[in-house]
Amino acid sequence: MANKIAGIDVHKKVLMVVVIDARPPDSKPERWRFTTKPSDLRRLSTWLASAIAALPRFYGY
Repeated sequence: MANKIAGIDVHKKVLMVVVIDARPPDSKPERWRFTTKPSDLRRLSTWLASAIAALPRFYGY
């Protein structure tokens, strides 16, 4: 079971990203805001790649 949960809310000019650790009941969400400008989309891509690399690997993924 995954311990971190993430969601991306897509708007016309902004992407709102929230990540929370589901294990501790009092954990605070980590919030990120990215515009839809190419430079910010590259920043989002880099951030997602590093977040995915930090996830544990499971068979079949």
